[in-house]
Amino acid sequence: MKKFRLLLFISSLLFTNLLLNSCSKDDDDPDVNTIEHISGTQSAYGNVGAVVSVAAGAVEGVGAISGTVTENANGVSTINLSGTVTDEFLLALVSNVGGFTVNGNVVTTPTLKIKATNEGFESIQGFDPGILVKFDCAVGDTYNTAWGNVRTVTHKSTTDDYYWDRMNIKIVKVEEPKTSNGVTKIIYYANHNWGIVGVEFVFSTGSSIKFPVNLTGAKK
Repeated sequence: MKKFRLLLFISSLLFTNLLLNSCSKDDDDPDVNTIEHISGTQSAYGNVGAVVSVAAGAVEGVGAISGTVTENANGVSTINLSGTVTDEFLLALVSNVGGFTVNGNVVTTPTLKIKATNEGFESIQGFDPGILVKFDCAVGDTYNTAWGNVRTVTHKSTTDDYYWDRMNIKIVKVEEPKTSNGVTKIIYYANHNWGIVGVEFVFSTGSSIKFPVNLTGAKK
């Protein structure tokens, strides 16, 4: 069941993506809540043709996950993600989840919408709307979400202390508490050059799994 929840989460991010937040509220309508929005100039990661990918093998029975920006309307990017599921139990579970399209071992997620600029990343549709990360931030900064949650900056590198894609980079770490489906926290890792570079899920058991995320920008 944990592997299924992770697939659900990762399929909705963003990012990369990122990852589908199945721990959102039961209803589809966000609460009335004042939230910030990112500004800045359009990032290449939000242009049509930009790619989000997660390497195969991060979760047993789940192959590579990838997505492409298919539309950008007024700075809001539409992303369609798909992944390969080889575990029969997981595939049966996903097949019974509304919104997913299953064709053999290929699973396609519902449509996601994000905003990506030189200032940061913001979720618009597909998981809890609100800022995911702002690059010009400080430890302790918080971002309210439309569904009443709060994301908090807990680390900002001053040295290249995060290993990613065969190199060390600086990152901003943003934590989002969760209280359902056995998940207690989602952690987003972002870099001002490479965008969202990782998403980690922490469970009530104390264990966690981290997905390495790669974003490939596209020219207009």
